[in-house]
Amino acid sequence: MPRNIILSLSLLFAVLVTNVVSAQTVTSYFESELLTQVLHNVQALQLGKVGAIVDKFDTSKNWDWIIEEGSLPEYTNAVTQMSAKGAYTVIDMDKLKFATELSIARTIIHEMVHAHLLLSFLYNNVNASLEYPGIVRAWAATLTPDYNAIQHQEMAESFVDDIAMSLKEYNNNENRFTDSSVYTDLAWGGLDFENNESLNDDDRKHIETTLAKAQLNGLGRLTQ
Repeated sequence: MPRNIILSLSLLFAVLVTNVVSAQTVTSYFESELLTQVLHNVQALQLGKVGAIVDKFDTSKNWDWIIEEGSLPEYTNAVTQMSAKGAYTVIDMDKLKFATELSIARTIIHEMVHAHLLLSFLYNNVNASLEYPGIVRAWAATLTPDYNAIQHQEMAESFVDDIAMSLKEYNNNENRFTDSSVYTDLAWGGLDFENNESLNDDDRKHIETTLAKAQLNGLGRLTQ
C-alpha cells in the first residue's frame, strides 16, 4: 500500500480530531428509554465482527464514541462523523418512532461500524489500511472522495453477513425468533443495495420491502 496514501488518511483524521480525551467509553445522551435499552443490548453482542467491535470499544484506549438524539434531514435516520471528542453519532428518533426494535438495533450497529472504521484509521492507520484496502484504494481514486460512501461500500462488501449475524444474536438474546432472511435484508439498511451487483432484482425488492416494513413496525409480533 503506498505510504503517502496511508499517511494522508492518518493526517486527515489527525486534522479532524484534536484533544481527544483518553477513555474506554461509549457515551450516550438519549431521551428515549427504548433507544437506551437497545444500545445496552447491542453492547452485549459477542459474535463475529460486530462482537469484536463491541469488545474494541470496551477495551481500547482513546476509542470514544458519543451518541445522542437529534434532528436530521429527510430520509436520514442517523449519521456518524468525527468530532473533537471522538466518533460522534446523531440518531433521529422521530424517523424511527414507528420502527421495530430490531430495526433500531440495526441502525445502532450500522453507525457503530462507521465509528469503528473512523477510529481504526485514526488510531491504527497502518493496520486499518491492511485490513480495509478497499477504503484506501477508493480514497486514492478521486480528488474529492466521499468517505461516507466509501465506508458504505466497504460495509456492503465486508460487514453485511456479520451485521445479519449480530441481529440474529440480538433477537435470540431477547428470546425472539424470525426468518433468517429478515436479518440479511435488514443488514443492507443504509447501504446501496439497489445497485449492488451481487443481488438480483428479486433480492433488491425483498430487501426494500423488509426495510420499509421494519421502519413502519410491520414485520410482525416476533420481531418487535
